Amino acid sequence: MQTSTSPTRSWPRSGRALGIPPSNARPAGTGIHGRQGGGWGGLPLPNSKPNVIERVSAPSYTEHVFDGRVLGVDPGMATAGLAVVEMRDRRPFLVWFDTVRTPAGLAEPGRLRRVHQAVREAIAAHQPAVVAVERVMWGRNVGSAMSVARATGVVLLAADEAGVPVEEYAPLEVKMAVTGIGNAGKEQVRRALARTHGFLEVPAQADAADAMAVAVCHLQQSPLRRLQREAADRDVVEAAARVTSIAVAARRRASRLEAT
Repeated sequence: MQTSTSPTRSWPRSGRALGIPPSNARPAGTGIHGRQGGGWGGLPLPNSKPNVIERVSAPSYTEHVFDGRVLGVDPGMATAGLAVVEMRDRRPFLVWFDTVRTPAGLAEPGRLRRVHQAVREAIAAHQPAVVAVERVMWGRNVGSAMSVARATGVVLLAADEAGVPVEEYAPLEVKMAVTGIGNAGKEQVRRALARTHGFLEVPAQADAADAMAVAVCHLQQSPLRRLQREAADRDVVEAAARVTSIAVAARRRASRLEAT
């Protein structure tokens, strides 16, 4: 199945290009049911047990860049939402989405392994240019926040292993980008994705819809973040040049004083 919208580039067609062996089986109870959104290009996660993955060197970032393709992640220990969104004709398009569910009776390391595996498989199948993650917010429920933080950690690890950069967005940023309302509820976010952003399909699963919103937020905010970083880099270069100029002038004055 075609995995690129660009005829001028050649992309890996499977996880083999990332050093990930094929997976034909998934343990029962994971609750992963990959769905193809929008009727195009989505490769569902296999409902089967994954093979053991050996750590391999990450490929270079330019080997698997899709223009405007983002894997959005709403991290969690019990459930994690995944959604792949890309730009087509200057409009966002839902390629694929999924909700990862881990058994409550499974030990925490095993649950984290399954979240990590699902993210790696999604990256291998859809080759995003970037992974956008909702940042954990530390509130009154510290225990819940700690679980989300640990799940976020394995998401970041999976992205780094694949050589894909990560951007994090606070829930307020995501809601403002999608709805324009900082305290919008989940149903308001779903409605805005359909009505404001024109998606023909919005996941009924809350976590997958949240992941989709994170991806849309990145598509809107990434140009601004890039400009901010470029401006910061220019400021650093200019400051370094000024410091160098001052140091050179000081040395010259010191040399003149020694000569007299």
